[in-house]
This record gives sequence, C-alpha cells and structure tokens, in this order.
Amino acid sequence: MGLESDVSTNTTEPFLRLPEVLRIIPVSRSTWYAGIKAGDYPVPIKLGLRAAAWRRNDIEKLAASFTNEPFSPSKKHRAERSPAD
Repeated sequence: MGLESDVSTNTTEPFLRLPEVLRIIPVSRSTWYAGIKAGDYPVPIKLGLRAAAWRRNDIEKLAASFTNEPFSPSKKHRAERSPAD
C-alpha cells in the first residue's frame, strides 16, 4: 500500500514531470527549484523514491498568473526573441 496506494487513487488529475513543466514555464531547472524553495512555485508530488511530478492544474494556474490570461495549451509560452543584430 503506502505511497502507491495514495497516488493511484487520484487518476483523474494528470501530472507533469519536470521537462514538461519547464516547457510551459520557461525558466531554468535551478530557477524552478529556487522558486519552489521560496514558495513562488508549487511543490512537487512524490511518485516514488526518485520520481516527482506536479499537478497539471497547478502549473496551468501558475502560467495564467504570469500572463493574466486563461491558460491555453495551444498558445506559446516562451517569449519571442528578436534576431541578433
């Protein structure tokens, strides 16, 4: 039972692993973990001894708070870069 039982009971809410989170919230890995420590970003859910994930809903809310718009997975979340002169 234990951890596996707790995780498997909530299968309706999708989880995102770190690479997926960083595609939505374009910050570095170290900045992401510093933000968690500071309380700016959501804490991960432990899936096992060496596996963690974040609730999709938490990440979507965070992304929407940066843009003040409803989250849309089809929108680009990375800032447009201007070409170097």
